[in-house]
Amino acid sequence: MKALAWTSVGNVQLVERPKPTLQLPTDAIIRASHASIRGTDIHVRDGLHLESGIGLILSHEGVSNRVIVMCITACSACDYSRRSMPGHCTSGGWQMGHTLDGLQSEAMILMSDVFSSGFECGVLRGKVVQGCTVVIIGVGLVSSLPSTKDVNRLNIAKGLGADFTLNPEDGDVGAAVRAITKGKGCNTVIEAVSFVSTMDIAQEMLAVGGVLANIGVHSTKVDFHLQKS
Repeated sequence: MKALAWTSVGNVQLVERPKPTLQLPTDAIIRASHASIRGTDIHVRDGLHLESGIGLILSHEGVSNRVIVMCITACSACDYSRRSMPGHCTSGGWQMGHTLDGLQSEAMILMSDVFSSGFECGVLRGKVVQGCTVVIIGVGLVSSLPSTKDVNRLNIAKGLGADFTLNPEDGDVGAAVRAITKGKGCNTVIEAVSFVSTMDIAQEMLAVGGVLANIGVHSTKVDFHLQKS
């Protein structure tokens, strides 16, 4: 079958691969009709996750048969799984397109992310409820005040009902958010980029008692400015 594989740091290539085979009684093989990418695939391509291994088939975003299984798998038995922390499962975690071949191929054994990540990590963990003031940094799935440098995404966010859109290249977005919220800040800040600069600005936007929901994957350390809380 054809598959898009990571061939070297900074490079991907369409290659021929054998079709997957069932390894466990709980496995299922499905055929993909469409596949996409997300930021973590770019991280793998650029060598930020060397543990993935050269030759890995990328992606954990796809459309196929009506089968939905999280790209972050959990055994449901270890301590982390029982504490609702599937990303740290001792026998699972983020595997699809990371340590297992992903969805940029004609057939695969797992699928799905994007909506589920935004909903759980952003909306549920961010404690978004009716009446909240919400800002998202790096426009994603759910936001009231999207902030990003991508003009096309800002336009889409506006079309989907965002009350305000902010471009960091046009000025201080932290000051703009404080002005919009009349100095209160936001009840929820969804940070979907995971750069040092975006984590810093996310903390500046928080209201007293607010929630910072971090969705992105970090490749460098960040600081929490607790002295400003």
